[in-house]
Amino acid sequence: MTEDEKIFREYVWNSNLYGSLMKGNISNPSFNEEGRQQSIRLIKNMVIEGNDDLIEKLLQIDNWRSKLLASCLIGFKKREKYLSQIGENLVKGCGGVSGYCYAFARFSNEESIHYLTKYLDKYLAFDKFPNENFQDWAFSSLRWIDKINNTNISDSYLKKDGLWTRFVNFEIKTKKAWKLSDYARWGDLEAMDNRFEAMMYFYRDNFEER
Repeated sequence: MTEDEKIFREYVWNSNLYGSLMKGNISNPSFNEEGRQQSIRLIKNMVIEGNDDLIEKLLQIDNWRSKLLASCLIGFKKREKYLSQIGENLVKGCGGVSGYCYAFARFSNEESIHYLTKYLDKYLAFDKFPNENFQDWAFSSLRWIDKINNTNISDSYLKKDGLWTRFVNFEIKTKKAWKLSDYARWGDLEAMDNRFEAMMYFYRDNFEER
């Protein structure tokens, strides 16, 4: 087995890894407890074995699963030097967004803010209809950074004419008019914040190197 084949088998196609880390699923109370404990062990082993060479190989693979794992490792192991690379991936719309947003929140620095706001400014803007991607995860990450740094950068998006407000409150006229804010994913900021915070605390307590 080649090294690349090993990376795909042990990491990229390992659903216990990417399925648990995707959108912070492992921190969800509804996650199967036996599966959670198995995934915790696997992720801890990945962190132990996850040197820069593995991170770089995962980043090079054109697959959202590998980019998710790489960005989580960047956060777990505090590899700040990769922030610009995953930042460019985020802005380009590459898969693995929830991992990027975790890593930016982990560092909560100016570079993190730069890429999150660049992404939000690009993907919250629309001509005819709002296009749902992972704006909610980027916004939650930015709101976490505001909380940690005691700043209010996210507030501008929530003003009456702010990008977030316009995005979620745009009325889509079908047989029955509706807005994204009618749904909890987009309309319940407190639930969004709680989901993101649960992930951050779970990752801190179980996977992050100090």
